[in-house]
Amino acid sequence: MLHSEIMPDNFTYACLSFTWRVVLSGLLGLYRSSQLVSAYSRLGCIADASKVFSGITGPNLVLWNSMISGYGGLGELEKGTELFSEMQIMGCG
Repeated sequence: MLHSEIMPDNFTYACLSFTWRVVLSGLLGLYRSSQLVSAYSRLGCIADASKVFSGITGPNLVLWNSMISGYGGLGELEKGTELFSEMQIMGCG
């Protein structure tokens, strides 16, 4: 929304607030977290995708790949490569 002419309203902020509380509480789950990371990445909000990713304890391979793909899709190849190396060090790759 930030990159379009669509203006957020009260419902938008309520949803975002709820989403962040769920992510921070750990209730979102790995599958939904991966979807959220992918959605933020497609919207060009890689910083938000990274916040979701960083808030997950023990990300699985799908979540790692979602984040790495997000960086790659936005042309941030160096950051994607760094994350790939970190994934391998963590034993997920």
